[in-house]
Amino acid sequence: MGNVSEYFISRGMEKGMEKGMEKGRSDIIESALKNGNTLEQVSAFLNIPLEEVRKVEEKMMQKA
Repeated sequence: MGNVSEYFISRGMEKGMEKGMEKGRSDIIESALKNGNTLEQVSAFLNIPLEEVRKVEEKMMQKA
């Protein structure tokens, strides 16, 4: 029984870390956009697909 619970705890921790990393990545993109960089500049500088940068920009617009 210990192995099963350890598996689920480990899996939960992995999911939490992934979410945290995604949030951090979005925060960096958002910051770069707020500083006046274009979508293309952010994409190139951070080596992130342009579509991902666009999605972050869309979320920013919805917040405003």
